[in-house]
Amino acid sequence: MESVAILLTCHNRREKTLSCLESVDNQETRFQLKKNIVLVDDGSTDGTSSAVQDQFPEVTVIRGDGNLYWNGGMRVAMNHAMELEPDFYLLLNDDTTLYSDAISRLIKEHHGLRERREVPIALVGSTQDPQSGEITYGGWKTNKWWNPLHTEIVRPSDRPIKCDTFNANCALIEKEVVATVGNLDPSYTHGFGDFDYGFRVNASGGEVWVGSGFHGECIRDHGEHPWFDTNRSWKERIDALREVKAEPLDERMVYARRHGGPLWVVPWLSPYLRVTLDYLFPGAFRPSTPFDDDTVSSQERS
Repeated sequence: MESVAILLTCHNRREKTLSCLESVDNQETRFQLKKNIVLVDDGSTDGTSSAVQDQFPEVTVIRGDGNLYWNGGMRVAMNHAMELEPDFYLLLNDDTTLYSDAISRLIKEHHGLRERREVPIALVGSTQDPQSGEITYGGWKTNKWWNPLHTEIVRPSDRPIKCDTFNANCALIEKEVVATVGNLDPSYTHGFGDFDYGFRVNASGGEVWVGSGFHGECIRDHGEHPWFDTNRSWKERIDALREVKAEPLDERMVYARRHGGPLWVVPWLSPYLRVTLDYLFPGAFRPSTPFDDDTVSSQERS
């Protein structure tokens, strides 16, 4: 029997968390699969922990103090799961609703890729907006030679597609990857961790692939970035960009030096340059779509 550790972290969005766990509970598989669900509740005050324990007593709930944020919470969850030595780790956002066959499809497709490629593999499940059907999160490919951090999302097809990195809204990682790459990097507080991990998988000799089709639903609800708010001064915009859930300068430097190539200073500072130019020339330099950007704070926490 294979085993999968399903890892989540949450903060004050009880109904979304419960909905996500319900979709995990309703997974249909045609093979025996042991599921260990680990949820890090990072200081929720809305009764999330007690509601989870009442409705899903099989879930291991680990409580944080409210300062873990996404990357820190997922690190705690993965650290706990590593002691269980599962065959797979499923990184899952608590605002994602999985389709009933999502996990079984990912594992089946992973086995097929593993047989052909013979290297450790992380397989990403794509999510779509429940209303529009548009892709929201998934795998990403670099698309500018001079800026390896500038990526475009990979739209899934009827077969797996190789990519460079991923959102951890739904990502299946085999144990051989974790044995080589380890946990999410503690250099990051909130964002960066999943994109960094994907790049590290490829750098270690493994591969990242986007699974065929969609595996669940997740709304991309980031809204308008405050650093593009025309009512704010330049300093207020830069301060907003430096916040922990945005693009903190020191954490972005770690990310850029590691993955940004020989011209890493350019991708390190590019969001700050873009905001400055947008302040000087309003509207001219902001992203035209949610995916036309090189920022990586893809994780949300209400």
